[in-house]
Amino acid sequence: MYFKEITLRACLPEQITTEVTYEIASARADRAELLRINISTDETCGVSYKKRYSSLIRHLKAMKDSGRIQFFATDDSFAHLSTEAVFLYNKYPQHFDSSKEHDQGEGYVYIKL
Repeated sequence: MYFKEITLRACLPEQITTEVTYEIASARADRAELLRINISTDETCGVSYKKRYSSLIRHLKAMKDSGRIQFFATDDSFAHLSTEAVFLYNKYPQHFDSSKEHDQGEGYVYIKL
């Protein structure tokens, strides 16, 4: 299983759409099954974390509805053990054992391609 992890650098909704679409296409071309997008909580670009996060989720919902991704799971999904999060825990247990320490100080989204 190939896994790819990136940190979101974009700030504006259009930039987020472009960056995420590119990264998903790139991961798919590399034959990745799972993509993790880290979202830094610092507001260096002048846009709040909450706005960047909601723009990302809105774009991912549209991609899921159009069939371009299978599903996604947010940090909140893992906290509440949603169906998507449980699937990822069961399918990729080796990844989630080693990534626990990475989760402090930033939000994240896992995307199943």
